[in-house]
Amino acid sequence: MSTPEPSTCTAADLLDPRIPSATLGVLATARPDLWAMILAHPNCYPALSAHIRRHLPSLGVPQQSAVPAAPIPPFARIVAACAYLAPAAASLMLICLFLPGATVRQPAAGFELRSTQASAGDSPGLALLLLATIGLLLAGILTRIPWTRVTGAAAGVLAGLLGTSASLSALFHRLRFSSEVPTEPVLLGLISLALIAACALMLLAASPAPAVEPRR
Repeated sequence: MSTPEPSTCTAADLLDPRIPSATLGVLATARPDLWAMILAHPNCYPALSAHIRRHLPSLGVPQQSAVPAAPIPPFARIVAACAYLAPAAASLMLICLFLPGATVRQPAAGFELRSTQASAGDSPGLALLLLATIGLLLAGILTRIPWTRVTGAAAGVLAGLLGTSASLSALFHRLRFSSEVPTEPVLLGLISLALIAACALMLLAASPAPAVEPRR
């Protein structure tokens, strides 16, 4: 995605759902004839939307005719779904951290050995990181501010890596005392991988495109 220049931007350029909110603000200032398309863009933030709606009816400049809506690319659909999948996965990870450890009974002993490797009490840093990830990702959905999405996605990747490490550690620890595969560490690991994948796609979509040299 190349950042559209105000002087050459067209309605077709505004069909790109990855245009940042700050760029939309610059375009709205320089190109009132594109206000209708800017208003319909998914990254149009509330303040800009209110400004356009307040001044659009009295604007004397004819609006540029909108081109027919192009099909949304599959990658853009996946990234849009990841914006909701990532906070859901982080929430499920947080729930997994609070699941009690499984109880394993030694066949030759009369006592129970309880393992709590996957409990939140043993991972306070991961629990706090997940809370921050959930808050940032939800803020990105509600406010559509790019930096909240990027920061939340970066925190989600880190939380997913820590969750995967904690899952493997708990799994190996529990398998030392039982031949049965425990449910909690496996579930935590799978959700951690899903969080990493969703946040990585969000970061990939948010990465700036290489600058395009103007034609001579």
